[in-house]
Amino acid sequence: MRPATAAVISILLLGGAGSTYAAPAEGDIGFEHCAARYALIGLPTEKSDGYDQAPVELCRPGYAALFNQDTHNPDWVIERLPDAWLSGNAVRKNNFHADPQVATSTTPKDYTGQKFDRGHQAPAGDFKSSQDMTDQSFLMTNMAPQVGIGFNRNIWKDLETDVRGWVKCGGLAELYVVTGPVYGANETWTKNHKVRVPEAFFKVIYDPANKRALGMLLPNTKLNAADLPNYAVAISEIEDQTGLVFFPALTKRQQNLLKKSAGNLWGTDNSCSGTGE
Repeated sequence: MRPATAAVISILLLGGAGSTYAAPAEGDIGFEHCAARYALIGLPTEKSDGYDQAPVELCRPGYAALFNQDTHNPDWVIERLPDAWLSGNAVRKNNFHADPQVATSTTPKDYTGQKFDRGHQAPAGDFKSSQDMTDQSFLMTNMAPQVGIGFNRNIWKDLETDVRGWVKCGGLAELYVVTGPVYGANETWTKNHKVRVPEAFFKVIYDPANKRALGMLLPNTKLNAADLPNYAVAISEIEDQTGLVFFPALTKRQQNLLKKSAGNLWGTDNSCSGTGE
């Protein structure tokens, strides 16, 4: 479902970080072709429109995203995370950089002097098999303002590590992971008034092998990492707070079964090596 009030800009990137970005011409397959990777569950859709500027659909080898040019954050980022991606020699260079194909992309300077971290939505640690995919995770269109100590560097990092552990040490071939911001009624912006600060962040995780799903919703504030299991919520609650619809390719019955009640965190395994940043 696309917003009725603004045309969607599609950008397709099939190569690595050094490849040429290309915006498909009118009539090209474009984003839909790239999104076939997520056809099993479907890309998140919007319950309604409401964009002042057209959102930008971004297709990359490691993830797909919908970048919101009003908030300057992605509305969502989706990954299809296989075990093979979690091992390799890719190096985390911390080379945060503006997205060269998105004119309204934030830049690292937009976070200078702010109290917020440049928070990955698709984490760099998910792409250890590929330096190109690791580097692409540092594009600023994959970032949103996150409280640093107590959130991005702690409980949120633990959640990202757990997700990788469920694949790498949990016997799963892959997971689908959707990540994004949640905004409240009161608008808060960075000091330069360019980037809207989310009140919370969500992850919606789908396990295709066991046909189970988990919703996590964490307030964007300093939290106790030991309380992570307490932030499992019904996926329907995340839909209500974001206006998104998850798993649109599944039947209504399947969606209802996955979304109606809060699940339990699928466990943690600190002994699972190689799942850190």
